[in-house]
Amino acid sequence: ILLSDYYGYLFPTLGLAEDWGGYDIASIFPDVDGKWYEEEVRILFDAHAVAGSGTGAFDGESPALRCAFSVLLMRLLELPELEDYAAPYTDVRHTIWYAHAVTALWEAGLLPDGELFRPDDPLTTAEATDILARTGAYLGLEEPEAWARSAVEETYARQQEAGASTLGERVLSRGAMAVLGVELLELKDSLPSPS
Repeated sequence: ILLSDYYGYLFPTLGLAEDWGGYDIASIFPDVDGKWYEEEVRILFDAHAVAGSGTGAFDGESPALRCAFSVLLMRLLELPELEDYAAPYTDVRHTIWYAHAVTALWEAGLLPDGELFRPDDPLTTAEATDILARTGAYLGLEEPEAWARSAVEETYARQQEAGASTLGERVLSRGAMAVLGVELLELKDSLPSPS
């Protein structure tokens, strides 16, 4: 049985995007059991927003990558998957699995302009704060910078308390990315839809 869809392509192609087969999160991602981010992964799994690391595990202790964060945000914001790559980044191949997410976020104004996106770089607290502040503004939040800063700092503190200090200076883990995803989902559900 196929339980993981790293690229976010196979499940929808097979018609599985709407039904995860009734599997419990523990059978899909056994490595999240008892982790500090377990509940958040469960919420994102139920929302069909996470697909794992491609190894049959969630891999929450590994660094979150900028490309994976982009896909998560696109799914949570329910932005349309744009087929034609239009973002300005020269380091994002038009056919790579996350190109549609980068384009959608860039066209929504959620990613900064520039020549490089650095998709395989670990997500830092500063980058997450910037992207989430832009996202909060997109959703109509009155003080998006304060919300983003608070969400990221609280999440980073939880990550550090859990002992994830080996990732590098101010680098967020995949578990932290899940926590921030739920923060965004809760914010989105509390605000009127953007016009």
